[in-house]
Amino acid sequence: MSVTWDVLLDLDRDGVPEYNARDDVISLAWGRGRKFYLDSAPPGDAQIVLDNIDRKYNRGNAASPIYPDFQDGLLVEIRGTVSGTPYTVFHGYITDIDARPTPGEQTVALQCLDISYRLQRAKRYVGPVLATYYDGYLVRELCRAYGMREQDILVDVGLDSVPVMAFGRSSSLAQHIDNIHESAQGLFYVNGTGQAVYEDRCHKLRDDHITSQYTFAASDTINVQRQDRSQQMINHAIVTASPRTRQLEAVIYSLSEPRRISPGEIISLWCDYSTMSANWAMNVVQPVATTDFQ
Repeated sequence: MSVTWDVLLDLDRDGVPEYNARDDVISLAWGRGRKFYLDSAPPGDAQIVLDNIDRKYNRGNAASPIYPDFQDGLLVEIRGTVSGTPYTVFHGYITDIDARPTPGEQTVALQCLDISYRLQRAKRYVGPVLATYYDGYLVRELCRAYGMREQDILVDVGLDSVPVMAFGRSSSLAQHIDNIHESAQGLFYVNGTGQAVYEDRCHKLRDDHITSQYTFAASDTINVQRQDRSQQMINHAIVTASPRTRQLEAVIYSLSEPRRISPGEIISLWCDYSTMSANWAMNVVQPVATTDFQ
């Protein structure tokens, strides 16, 4: 199944990307989402490399057909079309344009971030409102304060109520949203089409998530391959051995010099023979008078 990729630029800045750079695309890469389950979702990012052999994407080239509209801050979308159906996988803004006019590489690299990075830089005063609202409503109000359209805000109502709402300019809108979803244990992110999404902590327990979306038949798994994990497992063991030869009898302890005992005196000798000259004893022969001591 083939996929046709389009890179659309909003050169007239009307909110609808119309210029298609499909024929100049060399490579595409994008990413969204959080690394760990309880983390906040960072801004989605994309890297687009375009062929610039004709210097079309040089911002100072007055002969370019897209001069002077091609600048930082342009809205950009990446779409993939499968069987005639388009899917938007990234919706964001150009944050850096890196032209590479070397003899072996006439390209331009576009660094892009979704709208959540703009929320990190925006500061607005919201409130106060003396009413009880849920966390989802507060997220919606913060997105509205930035100027997002209603159709671009998808939020759950939320589970935690807040009696008083007020947000100052000391922190960015993104910081206020982070405080809300961390306190309510929800999740805020920007999806592939550029919509701001807030999911409360019970979002994954609702019917549209717990209902099976597809039933796989045997024919669906014909190309499934199981990986032998044992090929990736390495067991490395080091054994240090000290071989010993067993013999019938040997002296394993003796005094360095004679000890004199007065008549009726009792002395105790503690003999640690387990580490002396690497000698080990399985049993001990009772010392014999006049032979082992006098």
